[in-house]
Amino acid sequence: MSTETLNDDALLRVSQLTSKPGKPGLLGVSRSSLYRLLEAGKFPKPVRPLDGVVAWRAGDVRNWLRSHSQDQGVPHEPQ
Repeated sequence: MSTETLNDDALLRVSQLTSKPGKPGLLGVSRSSLYRLLEAGKFPKPVRPLDGVVAWRAGDVRNWLRSHSQDQGVPHEPQ
């Protein structure tokens, strides 16, 4: 999946951003790592379009990915 084809306001759920065994996510990090980044203020804040629903705007994720390109690197899980 790529954010490049999505409208800036398209919403991405946790399962689309995070990785599980055999299923890579857009960010290449686990769910717990995503929330650690969020708690540390190092990832955009989510939106809550409905009760119990957490999502991120594709434009915010795209901008974050660009700002953490090859020279900085996106944090990946230890292998």
